[in-house]
Amino acid sequence: MSNKEDQNTEVEALESIFPEIEVLETEPLHTLKFTLKTENYDEDPDNEARIVIIFKFTTKYPDEAPEVKIEETENTSDESELIEFLKVQAIENLGMPMIYTLVCALLEKLNLDNENRKTLEINEKERLEKLREEEELRRFEGTKVTVETFLKWKAAFDKEMSELNKQVVDKTPKKTTGKQLFERDESLFTSDLQFTEGEVEVDESLFQDLDDLDLEDDEDDEYHPDDDEEEEE
Repeated sequence: MSNKEDQNTEVEALESIFPEIEVLETEPLHTLKFTLKTENYDEDPDNEARIVIIFKFTTKYPDEAPEVKIEETENTSDESELIEFLKVQAIENLGMPMIYTLVCALLEKLNLDNENRKTLEINEKERLEKLREEEELRRFEGTKVTVETFLKWKAAFDKEMSELNKQVVDKTPKKTTGKQLFERDESLFTSDLQFTEGEVEVDESLFQDLDDLDLEDDEDDEYHPDDDEEEEE
């Protein structure tokens, strides 16, 4: 059987196994397109992997590896890494139909790599969350107090209080002396003089009723020093 006949037989078998296969060309050689997805891709495409890959037979296939082209990828390894992986698989299967083997190996790698990727993402998320919790705990606990840190704090506190007390004393208003008032404003002295200079007016009406007072002399009530001497004798 020729290589061409072997290729036709293999394509027929692949079409029965993989409903999603697309035969892009049959002449002069077959070109096959596969869309491979991880198990849960349809339920959660954002967190699953997908790849669209094209295999093209050569005239010497399966005695040499088919040509491989990656058309699309989602959440997969680097394309060059995937191509290198398929080359290794192809070398191990030279001389026999290998498309089925390559597709199955690639699909297994997609699932394994995707699980590892999700595990790494979960671990990284947990690590960041743990760091955040530790930071919050450090803020809550504050700095542990030792004799050295307390003495340092006490010295700084005493210095701060001393400066505050000094500011309070400096800002306390001092009582102004008469001399300072005079030096500041001489009009204060002249304003007092105006009450002592010039004529002083007297209200005579304040003394009009003095004549009505009983101011008659009472000889019996007068005090005579000689009376005290006579009593002593």
